[in-house]
Amino acid sequence: MRHPWNEHDHPRDRRGRFGHGAGGNIGGASHPSGHGNGRGMPDIVSTADVSLSKGGDLSLDRHADGGLTVYNGHSSVTLDRSEAHDFNTALNSVGWGGADEYWVTRVESTPSGNAISNVALLRREDDDTVSLRLTPRPGATNDELRNAPAVQLKERDLGRIEDANMQLDSSFRVDTGNGDVDVFITDDHKFGIRHLGDDGRPVETLFDAKSFSKINQAINVVYEGFDESERFYKGAAADHVTRVDLKTNVGDVRVELFGTWRGTGAGDRLEIMGADDSWGIAIDGSKQEAWDDAVSEVENAGEGLNFYDRLMG
Repeated sequence: MRHPWNEHDHPRDRRGRFGHGAGGNIGGASHPSGHGNGRGMPDIVSTADVSLSKGGDLSLDRHADGGLTVYNGHSSVTLDRSEAHDFNTALNSVGWGGADEYWVTRVESTPSGNAISNVALLRREDDDTVSLRLTPRPGATNDELRNAPAVQLKERDLGRIEDANMQLDSSFRVDTGNGDVDVFITDDHKFGIRHLGDDGRPVETLFDAKSFSKINQAINVVYEGFDESERFYKGAAADHVTRVDLKTNVGDVRVELFGTWRGTGAGDRLEIMGADDSWGIAIDGSKQEAWDDAVSEVENAGEGLNFYDRLMG
């Protein structure tokens, strides 16, 4: 049951933006997870759709708690973090010849003890085809799962799913000290950030690779305090830098450091703001390491997917 949105339950940051809060999901109609546009941060951080060689899509939703919803065009199943790891292990094992069949198992605690059921079945059908079946309903028997409709995955589909998992694994929800911010990669190789807007609804801003690189280079400049490569400032102006203004695919952006990088004082914060004030985040000093770690992982994924370079732009 979703509770009514109450503005007083959601503190605003220094610039008047809403902070923490749970809300509706995001995404397209092909996803089965109850997407909506309610107030509060969505349960789903990022999505990926894998076009299959024999038609249709395999849709994957990454949840804020690390869980994964898989939809194969016939049915869907939401896996917790451990089950999601088991599912990916199954794909690798069956897909690359390590096993002929793999059942993804769920263990649930009940008043009478643990209940064990299987929620996904991968089976090698021939040299280059793996079938994927998902449980048609909670608590379905093994026979029901064995006879559920399947999608056929070719070798190149498995490679695409691996890429999708790399994309989804680089999705993070970071507590900035001024509310949660999501950072993620989209199917079309954009870098996204998401925070709550003034009405409590999620605001998403999508940067192309060049712009995302420029923003992160600007962050490096302001925390180091000088523009060593003179990327943004020349000569004497490149020293004692605390603010960088730059152009991106979504317009002008300001990156500014107040106080000390990773400091613990009340005034220590990093701001990344759209010049038109349609979006923006403020990251407290004590939260900047977590933000830096998340962005580094997202950059690693972009490089692994061969569309990003930290020094591009």
